[in-house]
Amino acid sequence: MQGKDRDLKDRIQLWILSVICFVFVLIANWSVKDLVVVGEERIERLTAEQQGLIFALWHGKMLLPMYYLRQRGYYTLASLSKAGECISWVLNKLGWQIMRGSNLKGSKTKGSVRSLIRLIKVLRRGETVAITPDGPRGPRHQLSPGVLYLAQKSEAVVVPIGVAMAKKKEVGTWDRFNIPYPFTKGAIYFAPAIEVPTELSKAEREAKKEEVEEAILAADKKAEALLN
Repeated sequence: MQGKDRDLKDRIQLWILSVICFVFVLIANWSVKDLVVVGEERIERLTAEQQGLIFALWHGKMLLPMYYLRQRGYYTLASLSKAGECISWVLNKLGWQIMRGSNLKGSKTKGSVRSLIRLIKVLRRGETVAITPDGPRGPRHQLSPGVLYLAQKSEAVVVPIGVAMAKKKEVGTWDRFNIPYPFTKGAIYFAPAIEVPTELSKAEREAKKEEVEEAILAADKKAEALLN
């Protein structure tokens, strides 16, 4: 009986935390007075061609895109942890489709493999998947090994997304999570898509990894330039 009471208490606490996070996401985005978005026409063109897309942005920059890209039926990933449960609830409320159990870090657990297979099928249908390739725990600004594998197997293209805020708070977490100050200006930049060949040597894979990492960093700089 005590175990059931504890489980119920944990579920209630998790629900309360999820609601608080959801309200925080709404307020943080509503407080941005001017959001500049550039490059979205590239996405519309690729989507019209039924091209599978992998949106790639850094974990610490997810706050604005997760709201801006709401209610579009896009897919994303979440871990099976309690934190993953919380973010899944928030994203679900924002109209995202959530796949649990995969973090693209190369895990071979049944849940991770199953989620990866589902992602490949979704992308082959021409859907869009958004990922934070340095999440869920870092290292910061380093591409997960599964990202290129996912692009190769699904023949999807990688679209780097840059995010910037004129005034922000960087939280003291591993990803230096960005929170905009009220009434500041924000920017989102969709960079040109990057194709990933289905066959890559070890050296080519490392070069492509660096190319994608540098492209996301460059997209962030493009977004920062839009604030001026």
